Formats: sequence, structure tokens, C-alpha cells
Amino acid sequence: MDAEREQKEEALKDKVPEVEQFDEATEAMLTDTLSKVGNLDSQAALHSVIKNGGELTHELTARIATSLGMDTEATKEHVGHIIEQFRKQAHAAVGENIADAVWEWARNNNRSGDLEAAMYDHANKGTTTGYKALVRGYFESLADTPEGRNIILNATDAKSQGVFRDRNGKLYVTHPKVGRVEWRVAVREGVQGVCASLTVELSI
Repeated sequence: MDAEREQKEEALKDKVPEVEQFDEATEAMLTDTLSKVGNLDSQAALHSVIKNGGELTHELTARIATSLGMDTEATKEHVGHIIEQFRKQAHAAVGENIADAVWEWARNNNRSGDLEAAMYDHANKGTTTGYKALVRGYFESLADTPEGRNIILNATDAKSQGVFRDRNGKLYVTHPKVGRVEWRVAVREGVQGVCASLTVELSI
């Protein structure tokens, strides 16, 4: 499994992330906004949104309003629409039913920096790939708590995926080719896409 994973990672090293598009109206709005606001205030706005829970400072809102030729309230609505489209795209990338749980897990488990980096890449490069490692980390750790283990065991596909708990409380997945694999390892290695069908059932 290690060799296979290394081959996959090597193949992705030089691959340029594909820009993920919004709908036509949002793309047009975003392009127009960036052209009027300029790079400095755009990056300042991105920093403010990420660091302040989606909010712009009053000073920055006023500057952007001037650049857009709008009043303050119209600017807040305009920017809010763009932020909401990014939020929806991020949620769709990781799974709508688990997105909030993943973000909360990241903030509570010393992964805030990784989450912020993923958000910067999302905004600046148009890719949501940075969120994928967080999702994997979230699922790897899900079996570390009694609550998480119960969520996994109660998922609809748990039985068909051969998920079981041993006498020490550890969770395992039974794979037809490689046998018993601990949950964390199975998630990390992508054993038979473990979680592909199982985790769509999981939500907090």
C-alpha cells in the first residue's frame, strides 16, 4: 500500500491544480470586482474574511465601496454573495454533511493553519484540494473518541464494509484482499476507498 501511495503522490507533484469555476454570473461578478478593487485591497479583504470569521473591517469595507461605486450596505451584500459562493464550493468539496464538523475539528486540533492555507489557496488559486488533507485527518481521528466510534459503527454501510470494534475498543475495516486494517490506516491508505461509501453517511 505504501508503494502505491508513493506512486500516486509522485504523479501529483508537478500537476497544476485545476481552477474550479463558479456559475457564469458569479464568475463575472468576481472578475469585475477584482478588476475594480485591485490586488492590495482584494488580499486585505481575503485576510480579513479568513481571520475575522467572514467579516470585513469597517475601513476596508469603505475603501471597497468607493472602488465599486456602491454604498456601504450594497457593498456588504455584494461581498457577502461572493463569500457565500466560496463557502458553498468549499462545503461541496468536502461533503455538505460533514464540512462544519471538519472545520471545527481543524480549529480544535492545531490544524487552523492548514485550514487557513486551504482557504487562501481556494481564493487565490481557485482550488479546493487543500481541504482534502483536512478531511482525511478528520476521518482518521474520528475513531479516537467513543462518540466518533459510535458514529462509524452506526453508519448504514458499516457492516458491509466489515467495520468492527475489537476488545480494546479499536476500530478495524475488513478488506477482502489485505484483511483486517485499523480504521486510521485504512482511511490514510484509501483501502478500497474506505469512507467513499461509508463516510457519506457520517455527520455530526
